[in-house]
Amino acid sequence: MTTDPPASPDPQVARDFYAAMENRSVDAVAELIDPDVIWHVPGRHSRAGTYIGRDQVMSLLDGFARASQRKSEVEDVLCGEHLVMVLVRFTMRNGKPFDGRFVHVIRTSLGRIAESWHFDEDQSRLDALLTEEL
Repeated sequence: MTTDPPASPDPQVARDFYAAMENRSVDAVAELIDPDVIWHVPGRHSRAGTYIGRDQVMSLLDGFARASQRKSEVEDVLCGEHLVMVLVRFTMRNGKPFDGRFVHVIRTSLGRIAESWHFDEDQSRLDALLTEEL
């Protein structure tokens, strides 16, 4: 039995995902998410946990989008041997100026996000904000 090597990471998927999120293009976001995606959300807020499948993830992302008016910018996209890392800076939350960063680690497969992890620079601050927003 042979094992296929892992797919090469695709940094363009990450760039396209954040552009689609910024443009609120639900169809474009959905196309970039694998049907069997695994999406890990850290923290102690009501949405923390692991989401499996495109439908669960799209519902999660829709809930976050509806909960607050926010603006983010991709500061950098780094590509490793197996993963793509995106450094993201939030500049507005709930319509107010905000300064916060997180790293989004993405495993891509066939041009889609297959698995996702988020690492916030201040998880306790984010938990408090999300508890208020959600």
